[in-house]
Amino acid sequence: MKLKTILLSTFIVMSLLACNKKEASEAKDIDTSVEKIEEDKELFKVTLNAIVTKDDTFQLYYMEDDSKPYDEKNSIYVDVKGSTSPQDIIFRLPKDELPYFLRLDFGINKNQSEITVKNFKIDYFDKTLEFKDGLFFNYFVVNEDTMKKDTLKSSVIPFVLKDGGYDPMSYSELGLEKEIQKLVR
Repeated sequence: MKLKTILLSTFIVMSLLACNKKEASEAKDIDTSVEKIEEDKELFKVTLNAIVTKDDTFQLYYMEDDSKPYDEKNSIYVDVKGSTSPQDIIFRLPKDELPYFLRLDFGINKNQSEITVKNFKIDYFDKTLEFKDGLFFNYFVVNEDTMKKDTLKSSVIPFVLKDGGYDPMSYSELGLEKEIQKLVR
């Protein structure tokens, strides 16, 4: 009988200790997620909302000074799952990066079809710069050697070059640099 009481008491104590550890762990997770949200606000974040019907990988190049060419080490890749619905394609730049010039590559999938740009947004701290629909093309130059643009439909259609090359890209206009300067002040 004594053994049953001791075992039951030990089981109850262990259960209570496990619950306390779980609650402490959950509280720590909440604190960490709050810190992550605060940290994310400090990052320069670029969001492209678009309809991309086939799986692909988009790339954003960034730089502070336009006197040099874009460099692969200052770029971010984001995988995109094909969908007929608009989706956010989010590029989070490394901490302390503050670019004034951007280049957006619309994927590596040579079978990609028309991509419709719904919205383009830049977040930095609590400020947002946003261009809806066709306004994207007021701030980005489409390389028409690699894709066709339709400003009325706010879309681009990437295509494969005769030599098999494929690099559908757009790069920021000076107007975007000015808007970013206003955003970061």
